[in-house]
Amino acid sequence: LRAARKAGLSVGAYLDREHAQPGSTPEAVRAMTKIGGLTGSCDVVCEIGPGSGRFAVEVIEALHPGAYEIYETARDWLPTLRRLPNVVVRPADGHTLAATPDASVDLVHSQRTFSYLKPYVVIGYLAEMARVVKPGGVVAFDTVTDPCLDERTAELWAEVGSIHHMISRDWLLQ
Repeated sequence: LRAARKAGLSVGAYLDREHAQPGSTPEAVRAMTKIGGLTGSCDVVCEIGPGSGRFAVEVIEALHPGAYEIYETARDWLPTLRRLPNVVVRPADGHTLAATPDASVDLVHSQRTFSYLKPYVVIGYLAEMARVVKPGGVVAFDTVTDPCLDERTAELWAEVGSIHHMISRDWLLQ
């Protein structure tokens, strides 16, 4: 937060600049809402692992949800996240969306989170996402799949270690 303020940038813009590509967060949200057919506004959005809130800010701006549910296990981000419009902080246990009723969410998403989780946790979250999304709603996420691991990346992971976990792309598609 301090570094973003010092740079005169929003947290999202700062993180994009330092750890991704400038503008990649709003670009990802535009793609997610376009591909998902989400326009205007929606009743309820649920995000797993919002962290800094950079995706939440963009989704709230794009969809103006009546409620934006968040499941965040890193308690140090909660004061920042609570300042966002219509945020509902749910009790996060790190593997379920227990406080969200079945078929109650227009969009349930997780960005830049699943690659840090063990595959069995991701599988559990995917089942939870399917449970809470309304019929015709949208489930969106990103993760690292086996085709992402080319020879150079494998060498780098072996050399320096990696905090990322992979999941089978074929399994996800099925």
